[in-house]
Amino acid sequence: MPKYVLFPMILPILTLSPSKKQPVHALLPPTIQSAQRYRLQRTLLSVAFYLLCAVVIAFGAWHAFYPWQVFTTYLILITLTPAAFLLIIWQGWNLRFRDPSLTQAQILCAILICSYSMVHGGPFRGVFIFAYVIALLFGGNILTGWQLARLALFPVLAFPLVILIAARLYPHTVDWRMEVAIWFSMCLVLMFVVLLAGNLSRLRTRLKASNAELQLAMTKLTEMAVHDDLTGLYNRRYLLEMLEREKSRIDRGGGPAFCVCLFDLDHFKRVNDTYGHQGGDTVLRAFAKIAAHSVRSSDILARWGGEEFLLLLPHSSIEQAEFSVARINAELARTAFDGLGPKFRITVSVGIAQYQAGETIDGLIDRADQALYRAKQAGRNRMMRG
Repeated sequence: MPKYVLFPMILPILTLSPSKKQPVHALLPPTIQSAQRYRLQRTLLSVAFYLLCAVVIAFGAWHAFYPWQVFTTYLILITLTPAAFLLIIWQGWNLRFRDPSLTQAQILCAILICSYSMVHGGPFRGVFIFAYVIALLFGGNILTGWQLARLALFPVLAFPLVILIAARLYPHTVDWRMEVAIWFSMCLVLMFVVLLAGNLSRLRTRLKASNAELQLAMTKLTEMAVHDDLTGLYNRRYLLEMLEREKSRIDRGGGPAFCVCLFDLDHFKRVNDTYGHQGGDTVLRAFAKIAAHSVRSSDILARWGGEEFLLLLPHSSIEQAEFSVARINAELARTAFDGLGPKFRITVSVGIAQYQAGETIDGLIDRADQALYRAKQAGRNRMMRG
């Protein structure tokens, strides 16, 4: 075998050798990077397929079934084709196309290269029928059944053309009866491949839909685990976790302390007795909405239980906490409640406490609760420090 024939075989390896310049796909978001790596791996898999075919052609050339120049041309084709696709994906140019995996383009190239080999194959022509099948299977886990059916038409139509060209170039190698039998067998095999791939595509679609439903259900479960169903605010368990986190930050010397404000809706039992539980739910939802829109984005408001709400204000002094409560009260005084009459208003009593280094969360909340008790004892609709 001429030495220059070996050069195309090592060119793909040289193409993939690392360079100092960072590849374009390395600058993409992580999800797209992962997809690009998968596309590169699939393209490298096609290189393995081409090399397997090269072994078969080399065997045929060794036994004089193939001219050596055909083998050389084939090596050049299987070097340049994958190298071009690898370069396109490596540089991220494939992301401009509707099919960024370039699967259909790669399958078409494989069909054309196999057809070239079959023209000169002589008695080996029937061996390369498997190459058509493998080329189509390459897209079985990505393409739909209809897309594969369209691609299957290319080998079905290409094979008769291959025979016509071979009959002109090598008339002594063409047995029309055998070629028709091979073509008919190939059509049957490709038909079953397309049917199986179509079933696989439908299963893949159903699996994606099931995964999407499962992801949605998991998201809802996560929301339910940390949110209150009625008000949409965070629940008691989540706020306790945030309080422990803030406590750890302060105890490690993490800057200004934080405050908690414990709200209790005044005379809420009277609301339930007068307007029913539906009216009480309306008041709870309205207060939650007002309070959530009146605090900072860094503050955390949770439903503590019943008609009680707890507000966590990170990096806040007691004066800043009082200002936040006053803003909520001012907005609450202007709010009309649907279905409860134009003059209906609700007030709140509030106990405020600032975290003191070293105390427990239970101790902090107890101080806020004691301050809330004093506010209610003093006539309600007021705030007290704990």
